[in-house]
Amino acid sequence: MEYILIITIIMTVVIYYTLRYIIEIQKDNEELKFLTLIEKFNSIVNVIDEELFGNNSNIKFIKKNKFYLYNNVYPFIVVFYYDRGCLVITWKHYEKKLILEKWFPNVRNIDKSRERTIADKYLNEILELIIKYEYNTTIVNHYVYKTDNVIKKLQNI
Repeated sequence: MEYILIITIIMTVVIYYTLRYIIEIQKDNEELKFLTLIEKFNSIVNVIDEELFGNNSNIKFIKKNKFYLYNNVYPFIVVFYYDRGCLVITWKHYEKKLILEKWFPNVRNIDKSRERTIADKYLNEILELIIKYEYNTTIVNHYVYKTDNVIKKLQNI
């Protein structure tokens, strides 16, 4: 009798999380049915494009919920991935083997000011990673990026 109760509880939990996952995927599909991922996160994409690529990036779509920005001049890419209401942004520098991946949850109904905050925070974290790499240190003062500073730092590593 106890086994039946335990199996029932386990099955209920599994069914609950499976249904929740399916519902979230359907919400993503509905969101991206008439809107591209670039349009959805336009402010984030524009700020990152401006600061990392000088507004000169190329876009490559992998799927409707994943794309990356790149420029053949620079040895890095920025990958955007949207899944179940979360945005994942990954910066990869190929020559130095540096990677910065950040998850931003609950961005399904994001406003422009939060998008800007996310972009600013992410760019600052890239700069911190670069400074840590350049100076081989774990102590980094917060560095507020300004236009062209990100590009200059990336060209110097």
